[in-house]
Amino acid sequence: MRTLLTILAAGSLAAHIAEDTSDLLQHVKFQSSNFENILTWDSGLDSAPDIVYSVEYKKYGEREWLAKEGCQRITRKSCNLTMETGNFMEFYYARVTALSAGGRSATKMTDRFSSLQHTTIKPPDVTCIPKVRSIQMIVHPTSTPIRAGDGHRLSLEDVFSDLFYRLELQVNHTYQMVNICASLVLPCLGNSFPCRLDLHCFK
Repeated sequence: MRTLLTILAAGSLAAHIAEDTSDLLQHVKFQSSNFENILTWDSGLDSAPDIVYSVEYKKYGEREWLAKEGCQRITRKSCNLTMETGNFMEFYYARVTALSAGGRSATKMTDRFSSLQHTTIKPPDVTCIPKVRSIQMIVHPTSTPIRAGDGHRLSLEDVFSDLFYRLELQVNHTYQMVNICASLVLPCLGNSFPCRLDLHCFK
């Protein structure tokens, strides 16, 4: 009787030990730039080349996961979810399921994602027009994938009403122009001080 109980206990313990599937799927996360939201992930170092991946997503608060068309049983390790996560006022989740030819599988989910909070804003494009006694600098509005109700694409200026540009002219000690730099400045979320973003410089 004692032997039977020992066997049952060992079997129960083994059933509760989860299979280590870290070699199938790792680092599932969003990478967002100018509101273009790309889901990326990695496979393990020792994973086989025959693994396929399927992507699902859902809005925060909803129960049903939706399959992303074009990202089912794929071999690449990225999926563009820009259109599916296009409302920058909402939060989203995404998850990836990896399946090997041998039948092993693993599913991992992202942290809660908001493009408004997590996207990286790139510096603007600037055209420099030298003149005799001045330099004209034209800052081009940065477009985003976000669409308004009438279907037109919004610029960063449409999304951030308090966004402004900072232009700098860098010269050397001989008073020759070295670089012209432009950056976007907007308030940090949750803070009153401004965020200085990376400069875009050119000669």
